[in-house]
Amino acid sequence: MLSKQTIRFKDILPKIEYEVKDISRILQDNSFALFGKYTLHRVPISGTTFFAADAKSMNRFDHQSGRGCWRYLFSPEMKQYVGIAKEVDNGSYKML
Repeated sequence: MLSKQTIRFKDILPKIEYEVKDISRILQDNSFALFGKYTLHRVPISGTTFFAADAKSMNRFDHQSGRGCWRYLFSPEMKQYVGIAKEVDNGSYKML
């Protein structure tokens, strides 16, 4: 039997997919005016620089206020979704 936490996470998967597609579109179109919507910024992780954007749905799911600590990562060259990272210590990220 699935736990309540797993069932709730399945409920937010469509929201996560929408956010990733929306951020990808913003990056592809170079819509700099919309960068603030997800607080897009560059972050170095293990010697590689990625675009990071706030994972709003995941942060709400984790009951975090403000920007939270979850980020979607996108490749700087192709601007495609790479994965998820968690801010572990004031600006340093761990890719999951």
